[in-house]
Amino acid sequence: METLIGQFPYAGLFLLPILGGLGVPFSEDVIFTACGLLLYTGIVKALPAFALTYSGVLISDSMTYVLGRKWGRSILRGKWFHRFSPPEGLARLEEKFRKKGVYLILLGRQVMGLRFQVLLFAGVLRMPFRRFLFVDAVAAILTIALWTSVGYGGDAAWKVWAF
Repeated sequence: METLIGQFPYAGLFLLPILGGLGVPFSEDVIFTACGLLLYTGIVKALPAFALTYSGVLISDSMTYVLGRKWGRSILRGKWFHRFSPPEGLARLEEKFRKKGVYLILLGRQVMGLRFQVLLFAGVLRMPFRRFLFVDAVAAILTIALWTSVGYGGDAAWKVWAF
């Protein structure tokens, strides 16, 4: 990750969220924080960095949604899953997701460790893609803004706490 962002910062900011969505083990939050540091040091410009990072995140999240939509149902119908949740439990969960899925995505996207599951479940439970993409796009702006701000302002904050 360090080499990709260090040598090709714009490509890294676009590709790393996509690779993370494919299972490469690193957090989006680290990428956003690195984006803030790159902005702070003047290595990247704000608009292209944000546009590329945001695009990479939306592509990654859409891939997760499609994965859930395409193969998630077959997993939920399996005997293994029914040990933990009977079919009527899934029906109740589906109904709750229809009513409150927007809020689950808005909140779940902000929590590392819960993000993937919420996005996958949106596909499994067949949330309309346009609705999913709109809600995810809004939630992603919040996530990116928060962590990029941490990276951008982290140097000043560190100096205050380092005595």
